[in-house]
Amino acid sequence: MTDDVLRSLAPSRNLTDDEAYMANAAASRPGITREEVTDYFNKVGELYEEYANPQRYRGPVIAAQTMAEFFPENRHSKLILDVAAGTGFVGEELYKLGFKKLHCLDPSHKMLEAARRKNVYMKEFCCCVGHDRLPIEDDTYDCAVSCGGFCNAHIPTDGLHELARIVKPG
Repeated sequence: MTDDVLRSLAPSRNLTDDEAYMANAAASRPGITREEVTDYFNKVGELYEEYANPQRYRGPVIAAQTMAEFFPENRHSKLILDVAAGTGFVGEELYKLGFKKLHCLDPSHKMLEAARRKNVYMKEFCCCVGHDRLPIEDDTYDCAVSCGGFCNAHIPTDGLHELARIVKPG
């Protein structure tokens, strides 16, 4: 199924909204493994920008606006981790709202390559949130944000404990 979806994502092709939705849903289908998810996004890479763009998917804008409500002042000094960052849609939106100290985390090196080109992240981590300890010290971040990362084989619920560990109390 994944290869069929990838073939349908030719860069020159204008996808309908239904096709774009199905392309994104392929990465969170029931039974998919974490390795398959990472492989899918490594193959999709920058095509993700076409089918999950802000005109279709408003989640990154909503996530950034919500963060701005929680941090009405001194956004420039808040250290934020964008979890399951993908190509950096959330980071772009956060940066526009004054958040300048952004790090990103994603298991797909191809997605992180695209995110890096946006020049909004100071540091990146190519790893998964889940059962293993992240290579991040306790109480490092003022906040962690994730948009679309909590679904089948992406971030398991026990990943919340790890995120709580790396975010400062309060």
